[in-house]
Amino acid sequence: MIYEQKSNCYGCTACLSACPVKAIKMIEDEKGFLYPKIDEEKCIKCGLCKKICPYNKNNVNLKILNAFAVKNVDEHIRSISSSGGVFSAMADYVLNKNGIVVGAILDENLQVKHICANNENDVAKMRGSKYVQSNMIGIFPEVKKYLEKNITVLFTGTPCQCAGLKCYLRKDYENLYICDLICHGASSPRLFRDHIKLLNKNGKVLNYNFRSKINGWHNHTEAICYENNEDFKSNISQSFKQFFGRSLNLRESCYTCKFANMERVGDITIGDFWGVEEKCKEFDDNKGVNLVLINNERGRDLFNNIEKKLISNDVTNLDFSQQALLNCVNKPKNAEMFWKDYFDKGYDYVLNKYTRSIFMMNLRKRIKKIIRR
Repeated sequence: MIYEQKSNCYGCTACLSACPVKAIKMIEDEKGFLYPKIDEEKCIKCGLCKKICPYNKNNVNLKILNAFAVKNVDEHIRSISSSGGVFSAMADYVLNKNGIVVGAILDENLQVKHICANNENDVAKMRGSKYVQSNMIGIFPEVKKYLEKNITVLFTGTPCQCAGLKCYLRKDYENLYICDLICHGASSPRLFRDHIKLLNKNGKVLNYNFRSKINGWHNHTEAICYENNEDFKSNISQSFKQFFGRSLNLRESCYTCKFANMERVGDITIGDFWGVEEKCKEFDDNKGVNLVLINNERGRDLFNNIEKKLISNDVTNLDFSQQALLNCVNKPKNAEMFWKDYFDKGYDYVLNKYTRSIFMMNLRKRIKKIIRR
């Protein structure tokens, strides 16, 4: 066993990527999360998988040097981003250097996975929050391949994914920028698949936006695009994301995460600047603001190179602390009951029981409307 218990595994795939004899596979558990499994017949007992694991390894955590409230000057870019559009500015800079951008997308099957991209079309798919754990299989070796060719790479991911990459690489690369996200946790891919199946009762879902700004940045809105060109929007607090917001469907390691603090893994950290309306009132226009943390000189170099595309306000000396920068989420007392209900009675049941029923009412009305046509 690589890990002693599930709370000790982030699912980053560093062990899988590093195994010299390919004796490890990532297997989905009953909740939909991937965990490594060793083929004992192939294993040569080198112990590299345990040595390289970010849970077991003491990562060099970086102290925050500066903090900024940031908005992209391009209003269109900001409108299609989850917050302030800083990721797009970083990605454009790297693409202009003929580099590679690595981030999470929703693929054609509406599953969340990381890809490596060298063009604007693929990078555009990385915009926006995805409240589902991303599949990282095969990404770390691909990143290393580009780095060894001296190609500039921007890697974006949750802190544990960034730590996994650093552990896998085992050396510093001057042509690598690592951007970690302010992370609440990683929710279940299996539950999201079930959510899409439910939405498909309206017709085939082509695209899903976890956080549309149709009602403003402060009012999260689920936006779904159907094959029949019809759109459906609902308050996201009444949908799949409410499981995430209540921390019910997170990976076990999220409840004990050692990366949820003010010491960062990435060269630069980005996230929503929640509370900006109080900390930096004149900066909030309900269109999205990033909190950007500069954690080392490489992060400062990246920020300096994109600064012309941004409107920024130094908030280093302000209390910009957010919950995910202070400690990991607490496991809800009803989390085990939530999973028991899901296994015993299904997704529709837990959606009704653990979220506001308005979402289901709206969905049923829409289904009836379609049936009557």
